[in-house]
Amino acid sequence: MPAKDTASYWKTRITKRTIRGAETAHFYARLSHEGRQVFINLNTGNASEAAKVAAETWRKLKSEGWNSVLPEKKRGADLTVGDWIKAVEDANCLRTASAKCYARKLRQLASEIKGLGDSSRYGGKAGSTAWAARVDKVKLSDLTAERVKKWRARRLRGVTESLEGTRAKSTVDSILRNAKAIFGRKVREAVTLELETIPLEEVRPGAMAKAPFQPEIDFDQLIENAARELNSDLHLIFLLAAGCGLRRSEIDRLRRQDVDLRAGTLIVTDTEDGRTKTAKSKRTIRFAPGGAVAKALESAPLGIYAVCPHRGKPTRKAESYRCENEFNELSAWLRVQGIKRAIQPLHYLRKACGDRIARQHGIAAAANTLGNSIGMAYAVYSDHDATHAIL
Repeated sequence: MPAKDTASYWKTRITKRTIRGAETAHFYARLSHEGRQVFINLNTGNASEAAKVAAETWRKLKSEGWNSVLPEKKRGADLTVGDWIKAVEDANCLRTASAKCYARKLRQLASEIKGLGDSSRYGGKAGSTAWAARVDKVKLSDLTAERVKKWRARRLRGVTESLEGTRAKSTVDSILRNAKAIFGRKVREAVTLELETIPLEEVRPGAMAKAPFQPEIDFDQLIENAARELNSDLHLIFLLAAGCGLRRSEIDRLRRQDVDLRAGTLIVTDTEDGRTKTAKSKRTIRFAPGGAVAKALESAPLGIYAVCPHRGKPTRKAESYRCENEFNELSAWLRVQGIKRAIQPLHYLRKACGDRIARQHGIAAAANTLGNSIGMAYAVYSDHDATHAIL
């Protein structure tokens, strides 16, 4: 294999990126050094020239460090929402799903503060591109604590202490937490822009709600119905969520090579298709050899992926999944079964799994299986009504 300081090495490793739905004119190289990875703009659309620049940049990085290859940070009070989102995308310092989520919530907040229209237009529908372009021109300096306070008051005007009111407050806090996250310390260190003041720094959203799990339907009956009514693809997805507690993204990316039917284990880890949600999410889950999960995995068609191998690789679009059609079909089926209150029926299965594990094997086992912290598992799955006097 050619050395990294040669153009031959980089010839097949440079790429044009897709940023905000459009392919870049210039090639990029993803450089990794001292535990840090950054996409570097090679400033040329010629592949041969880009490979040479990548090799030169690599040599400079190794000898002089990151400061020698990263662009000098731009400063200014006129930085906009769009400037910052693009800088974060270029820095590649967040999980793709996280970056997209933070950007969407920042745009939503900026749009509603400036009165630029309904944020629900942000998506794949006609007109969303023009809407996003208008929001991207909003100055970061406009997102003051006073304006956020007024926005929050407008959002919660007339909200009561009902279940709907609690959800409304949770939504507001979620928007603020995600919008603030895109200005986090690690993000600021990675991007090529210099902020005079940190947007939303003085804003204090409420803590993330950790409501105890509330069963909606009989879990055992649901398992029986799934075995009887679902096709093989949907049933395997159901079992991985309800039986192993996997997230949607973990099911979508699960590779056949990470499943050991003889040992009865499956591994959740980073793959070329994406990173795990947190470091705690990396885990090995043990299932019963010969059980329902094992039988479903054993009978699944062969391919790179354990689930829906016929779907091929992900599209790389924001928050899209290979098995999106199957996920939607299973979610619709779960609604029919009686799961009505849960925002994401498929995620309800993961929570039901955690609840069952916690009751039968304890909080620690539930946390380890789901890839949660002990605190999160205790807040969601512990039976807080189970009290015992001793005298």
